[in-house]
Amino acid sequence: MIFCLWVLVVLIVQVDGLNVRVWKSKNDYPVASDFPEKAILEKKSKTLNTAIGFSGGGSRAFTAAMGYLAALRDLDLLKNIRYIGGISGGAWAAITFTYVQNVSDDEVFLCSIKSPEHIRYLDLKEIATGCVRSLPSQEVIPLAYYAWKNGTVDTIAESWSYAISKTYLEPVGILPNTRFSWDADTVNEIKLRNKELADEVFTIPVNKNRPYLIVGTSLVGPSLGAPYTPDNRS
Repeated sequence: MIFCLWVLVVLIVQVDGLNVRVWKSKNDYPVASDFPEKAILEKKSKTLNTAIGFSGGGSRAFTAAMGYLAALRDLDLLKNIRYIGGISGGAWAAITFTYVQNVSDDEVFLCSIKSPEHIRYLDLKEIATGCVRSLPSQEVIPLAYYAWKNGTVDTIAESWSYAISKTYLEPVGILPNTRFSWDADTVNEIKLRNKELADEVFTIPVNKNRPYLIVGTSLVGPSLGAPYTPDNRS
C-alpha cells in the first residue's frame, strides 16, 4: 500500500501484532529511489515510467477500464506500463486485471474489441467465455441489499464488500479474506519476518508482466474520536 502524504510511507503488511517494514522518504517530495518496489520493476522499460489510473463510476467505469486495457494490448503498449490504479469501479478493474487467477491469456481475458460500425444488436446479447467484460452483468446493489437483509453479513458496509467480491473478484479466482502480495520472493520475505504467517496462502499475480498495482486506502480513527477535522486527526 502506498500513501503519498508529506512523506512517502510504504507498508507491506498492516495487521496488529505483525512485523512490518516501513519506508520513509527523506526528501520534501518522493523521488524514484524512495520507492521500495523500484528494484523489482527494473525489468520494465527503463525509459518509459508510465502509470495509468481509472476513474470511478461503478460497473460503467469497470467496463470502460477493461476496454482501455484491451486497446492498450492491441496497440502493444501494455508492456510500457509500470503502475496501475483506480478509484471505485476503476479500482475493481485494476485489481481484477492484476490478480486474475483463472485466466492467463489476455486474448481471452480482455477479449476482442469491435469497432462501432461492426457491432450488431444480437452481438450485445453474447460475450466470449472467459471475457472479463461479462462480470458487470450481475446487479451489485440488489446483491448487497439481500446479503444484508438475509443476515449473510452484519452491516451495510460489509454487504457492499460482499457484493463486489461476488461480482468482480471471486469469478476470476480472487478469494475473500485472502492476503495478497506482488511475487513469491516478497511473500517469503514477509513470512520470514512473521512466523505465524508460515501457513497462510497469499494471492500473487499469475501474469508476471502486470503493471504494479497501487492500492489506495483510508486510515480511519476509532468512532469515539469522531468527527475528525483538520485540527483533530491524531
